[in-house]
Amino acid sequence: MTIDPSLLGAVEAVYAAATDEALWQDALARMAEALGSQAATLWVLDRQGSPSLPGFTAYNFDPVFIQSYLDGMAPHDPTVQYLLTHPDQAIVHDAQYLSERDIDRDPYYDWHLRHTDMRYRLLGQFRPAPGLQAGIALHRSRRSGRYQAKEVDRFAQLFVHVERALQIAYQLGAMGAVRDWSLARLDQSPVAIVLLDQRGRVLHLNRRAELLARQADGLNLDTHGLTLQQPEAQARLQELLGAALGQTEGGEPGVAMAGTLLHGRDPRVVS
Repeated sequence: MTIDPSLLGAVEAVYAAATDEALWQDALARMAEALGSQAATLWVLDRQGSPSLPGFTAYNFDPVFIQSYLDGMAPHDPTVQYLLTHPDQAIVHDAQYLSERDIDRDPYYDWHLRHTDMRYRLLGQFRPAPGLQAGIALHRSRRSGRYQAKEVDRFAQLFVHVERALQIAYQLGAMGAVRDWSLARLDQSPVAIVLLDQRGRVLHLNRRAELLARQADGLNLDTHGLTLQQPEAQARLQELLGAALGQTEGGEPGVAMAGTLLHGRDPRVVS
């Protein structure tokens, strides 16, 4: 079976972008070309509270238009509204929820089509974290026409690789918008959270953990790791960390323990 060179080039580009966020522009361009589209976007949608797009990369759109969209128009976009109510639908095309008459009469599209001739969209999405959706959208002008069934199927084949690439980027921390969103959520937690690397060194402290570190009340946090000042508690902590990091066999990952404070009345719980 002959492999379409443009589709193969798009697949190669999205895997390259998985480890280098700067390459997504090229990947978007190749995907647009492979699917007969004039523009493309990579987006991250935060559905918690008032919906927002903390991550947005655009190919072949006017930056002024994109900024205006992000500053206030995105919540009014019928596609954003559809995505919010269909977070588990992997492939989305606007013919599923918008007729030509709908587009002509919708207030959002009245604004949209005064700034760009991109009229139709075809999207793929997945959920990298609770409350978060991310994906790719391809855009077409009225002249190019709606995406047809064969093109939707072709895009679905491509999006299998796009989703894998985005998952790799998410796991490696190479999706800057998702990484920043995740860290912001950690900071909002009333629980002290410490992220460690495979060597047990501290990668990130949320705000509550930073407060505990400053108090130095029986629990120490620094670039070398997490330690308890009481020897018995520290030995137990190292045992649990070793199990969690895969350094010891037969451990108990996911177990909680109490670390006694030097000056406070209540123990700290470490899990």
